[in-house]
Amino acid sequence: MNVALKIAARSDAATVEHSVMAYDRNTDALVGEWPIPRCLDSLALEIARVSPEDAAGAASYPLNDRQLGEFGFLLGVEALLGPS
Repeated sequence: MNVALKIAARSDAATVEHSVMAYDRNTDALVGEWPIPRCLDSLALEIARVSPEDAAGAASYPLNDRQLGEFGFLLGVEALLGPS
């Protein structure tokens, strides 16, 4: 016998959707945004070195070249991989 459990999302629960965002250094204009799939959320928080005080990763975190390369590999985005 199969039993299906229906789970309803809490309407008061806050969710954070993560993404890698790129800005033009001269104009601060957004030049690219790549969403992080939910299945990679915990790994993304580790790669970005999110502080323990921000367990959900709600704040913005600047990424170094190594971190960008890791996100580029995971997301399949050559623009984040840097020069080869």
